[in-house]
Amino acid sequence: MQNFKHQQKELPFIIEPLTYLSLKEAENLRNRIFKNDLEDIEKDLLLASLDTTQYKNICEANDVRTISYWVAKDIKSDKVIGLTGIYTEDENESCWLGWFCIDEAYRGKEFGKRLLEFSIEQANNMGKKYLHVYTYKAKRFKTAITMYKQYGFVEYQEKRDGDSHAIYLKKQLITKRN
Repeated sequence: MQNFKHQQKELPFIIEPLTYLSLKEAENLRNRIFKNDLEDIEKDLLLASLDTTQYKNICEANDVRTISYWVAKDIKSDKVIGLTGIYTEDENESCWLGWFCIDEAYRGKEFGKRLLEFSIEQANNMGKKYLHVYTYKAKRFKTAITMYKQYGFVEYQEKRDGDSHAIYLKKQLITKRN
């Protein structure tokens, strides 16, 4: 298993691929952060990312073609403190950032920025032209939206559905083709 340590500045966490061992902690983190925004159809996507063949029906139900997730783990406690994923919906020039989050206790310490940089690097390595993300115009996501914009994401769409006010952002990638 390959661990990713941030190159520029040593931080007390590692980024590694999601595994069956880290799945429960990752699900708990995601559920705490996105408690009101998690649709039933999306609940098993983390599990499906571990074996897309076995859980093909979950991917198909979510229009997901490829999917990978990583966890950020505190080096001292081995606790999952962050989650990020990249998925594709079809064979076009875009990929999506999925369930990007940092545990509340670890915010304000540059962990989110380093995890986002890692995510952008993973998207670049896929050879896609754009990385998209959607989130909600809500006070609890204001800091995340600000960070996305600092990293070059631009807002391109808004959707209102009752009390929900989703916004869509995208970043042009510097693709690295093999």
